[in-house]
Amino acid sequence: MLLLTGAMLAFVVPTATAKVDVLRIARRALHVAERADKAAKKVKPVKSKQIVDGSVANAELADGAVDNRKLGDGAVDGRTLAEGSVDGSKVRDGSSAAPNWAPAP
Repeated sequence: MLLLTGAMLAFVVPTATAKVDVLRIARRALHVAERADKAAKKVKPVKSKQIVDGSVANAELADGAVDNRKLGDGAVDGRTLAEGSVDGSKVRDGSSAAPNWAPAP
């Protein structure tokens, strides 16, 4: 019985005679690293659907990254303006009524 089991295993279990080719493994590793570097260097623009609401803060924006062309109509109102950021030279004639004026200092 033992002889029969040994004979069956000889056909089922592959032999471990394959040699390890170190040069081939090193070349594969180098190829994988080169592909990873190439993929990392590709610049892919981010689309608005990929950004979660509220996930981009001032720290992530480059200086000058947002200008008038990027702002939608009505996107900036009195709550979002810094104190003293708008003076008379920035207001169009007839665009503001007296109730909106602050008292003169």
